[in-house]
Amino acid sequence: MTTDATVPSPPVPAAPVGPTRPDERSLAPDLARGSVLLFIALANVSTYHYGRELGVGYRPADGSGLDRTLDLLVALLIDARSYPMFAVLFGYGMVKVLERQLRAGGTVGAGQRLLVRRNLWLLAFGAVHATLLFFGDILGPYAVTGLLALLFLTLRTRILAWVAAVSLLPLTLGFGLSRLFPAGEGVITTDDYLLSTLIRLGIWISNLVFVGGFFGLMAPVLIGVLLARSGLLDRPWEHVRRLRLLAVTGLVAGVVGGLPFALQVARWWDAPVALSVLAAALHALTGVAAGLGYVCLFALLASTLRGRGPGPLRPLAATGERSLTAYLLQSVALAPLMSAWGLGLGAGIGSAQAYALAAGVWAVTVVIAAALAAAGNRGPFEILLRRLTYGARRAAVPPGRLASP
Repeated sequence: MTTDATVPSPPVPAAPVGPTRPDERSLAPDLARGSVLLFIALANVSTYHYGRELGVGYRPADGSGLDRTLDLLVALLIDARSYPMFAVLFGYGMVKVLERQLRAGGTVGAGQRLLVRRNLWLLAFGAVHATLLFFGDILGPYAVTGLLALLFLTLRTRILAWVAAVSLLPLTLGFGLSRLFPAGEGVITTDDYLLSTLIRLGIWISNLVFVGGFFGLMAPVLIGVLLARSGLLDRPWEHVRRLRLLAVTGLVAGVVGGLPFALQVARWWDAPVALSVLAAALHALTGVAAGLGYVCLFALLASTLRGRGPGPLRPLAATGERSLTAYLLQSVALAPLMSAWGLGLGAGIGSAQAYALAAGVWAVTVVIAAALAAAGNRGPFEILLRRLTYGARRAAVPPGRLASP
């Protein structure tokens, strides 16, 4: 018996569409990214101190009253708060990449393969960054965490929330136990640049294992995934009450929970070892809450700008849109200035001077990002990452204006 019916061919998965255009972006995440880059600069500059006695958090033990006050504020409001904030935004970004592929008719598998390529290239960027300039590179640990997060990205929201909660345990324990190995002299003290590349690479590899491999960043990344599913950052004006609650709760928890450790960083409390471990663990745990609080705070700011665009905050949003370039430029400036193989400023300046230098470097990156935006150009490292991830043709989307929230 014959029939005119034909068996339909299975659908061919759509090829990955290009990256998000500037006119498709949400304002809140870009404002948050642009701001957290200042936090990252202030947190990272302390790791360049060397050549003298250093206390908790790599701060010089002979600091002035101003140095200690600023050490307290940076430890309380920024240390172990900036990287969870960036990790939340990283997880949010992963969901946006996947959603964009699905809207274009692609499959979950195709979107996940795209994210694998993106994270592998981020890992390569991190290896080069660490080897040439900065041992504390965050791109590598984020890339490893991003690859692991793909195992959970499609879980139901309730299960994902439980995984995120459980992932807080290794983060908290790891940071707390690190206090059993108090800071001595800075980790980069050699004036031999070639030797310093090997030292930095070795430290970076250990960070991949202990920070990325053991779920040290997984909790805030998964929180970012949950945040993306909620729509809080894409339509903040619809969620003002929830955002306000999360912002206030997270930031209050960060201040209260971070104070014992911050007092040690400022050398205003010489805690016994056991209490120091507990204070460090609490500092890390509440840092995740503070990171989420900061993200929600910038979402609230974006909600007030609805329909008006970023206005005077456009340079900050432009920096967030070019966050990879801005982050790497920080090391291009700070590493030669502070390291022993460069000008060696890390051996002489105090905390206040180091923070001023870091803030100045961040301000320069904002000016550069604003100039690139005014010219209709992306950051060079964003261009490179997109071409490597999507291919040159799909990555070459026309520039556009930043979308209003």
